[in-house]
Amino acid sequence: MGRPDAQKEIIMAFGMNVYSAVGRLGADAEIREREGRRVASFRVAVDDSYQGADGHRVDRTVWLTAFTFQKGLIGILEKHGKSGAAVALSGQLSQRSYDRDGESSSRTVTELRLGPGSSMTFL
Repeated sequence: MGRPDAQKEIIMAFGMNVYSAVGRLGADAEIREREGRRVASFRVAVDDSYQGADGHRVDRTVWLTAFTFQKGLIGILEKHGKSGAAVALSGQLSQRSYDRDGESSSRTVTELRLGPGSSMTFL
């Protein structure tokens, strides 16, 4: 039993939004201007495997869309962001919603945002 005058410890849990992946660019990085700022976006193919119900290994490819507004990362993508290039990424997952013409419901996409503190290494 603790002392009555001892401080009670308050424990709080904080979420951490960090996602890391290693894969290959599916196409050349696309660099464009949006609202006066340059933005780069690209798709990365990440290999994944698991054991199926029958005990055999199942291989699949997961496609990840990534984007950045960071000038330094955009410069690296201009130089090295070519289709098939191997890359290691670490950033934050980001969601956005949009409406498609002719549809009554909006769609939500999850993307990897490479912002301050993120990393990108071409292998």
